[in-house]
Amino acid sequence: MLQEEQLHAIEQTKLTTKKRNGVAHFIRYFPTFVGRIEAQLVSAQGYEIRKTVDAAYERIVQAMFEALQQMAKMDGTEAKDPDDKGMLNYHVIMIENMHHFVADMTQLNLGAVRAFVARAEETYDRELSAYVILVLRRPMAKMIDYFDGVERLLQTTAPSEVTNNSSFSRSALKKVVKEYDSRDMRKNIDGLYKRVEKHFDAEEGSTLPPGQSGVAAPVLVGVWNACEEQLLRLTDKWIKLINQCYPDSGVSLEYTTGEVKAAFKKHRTG
Repeated sequence: MLQEEQLHAIEQTKLTTKKRNGVAHFIRYFPTFVGRIEAQLVSAQGYEIRKTVDAAYERIVQAMFEALQQMAKMDGTEAKDPDDKGMLNYHVIMIENMHHFVADMTQLNLGAVRAFVARAEETYDRELSAYVILVLRRPMAKMIDYFDGVERLLQTTAPSEVTNNSSFSRSALKKVVKEYDSRDMRKNIDGLYKRVEKHFDAEEGSTLPPGQSGVAAPVLVGVWNACEEQLLRLTDKWIKLINQCYPDSGVSLEYTTGEVKAAFKKHRTG
């Protein structure tokens, strides 16, 4: 039966695949499989047949998503350090595959697969959010850690008393913001783009330049936009915290949201 063939192929891919990045074969093939099945159903509509087919889809999709997670985990999610390459690779694999699944299954425009698309979109959003948080840590760790500390302190301390803590004094704030002036931010964002582009590069064997393969290009666009949105959110939050806790300090961020937008626009891929 076609269902059993699909499940066997998924299991074999999970057991034999050495290279973990890129879109898994079973994710690529599933829309074709569904298209073939639906074409055969045109002259055989009926509740029981529909029910049987939908149950088969559910079983196959569940197997695909579970296999994908297992394959991604083999690439190093056991790492204790959250900044470890393996953890990032896990998110990259899930993002690429969920993006591809959503894009192809949406084109089929079938009510029978809408629930699967919604599940994939939810996974994509979750993995993208986790990836962005991790990838931004490398260039922005000191700033992130400093203001996370301010937020924790505010849980037990009045804003006007934050500067009484030596770790969050006016001089401590001044020291950290000086490490992120306009020039530094441009360099940080340039470096960030190189890293993100490498993660979502053209697929192996492609003759197209980075970010221009059929799958990687739109994935890269979405990830890069998400990185910009997150850094802008963080920047706005930091500005508010400075205004709240250091209103008369004369210290402010040494870059602007406009400069962040300009630096990201330089690498806009779509």
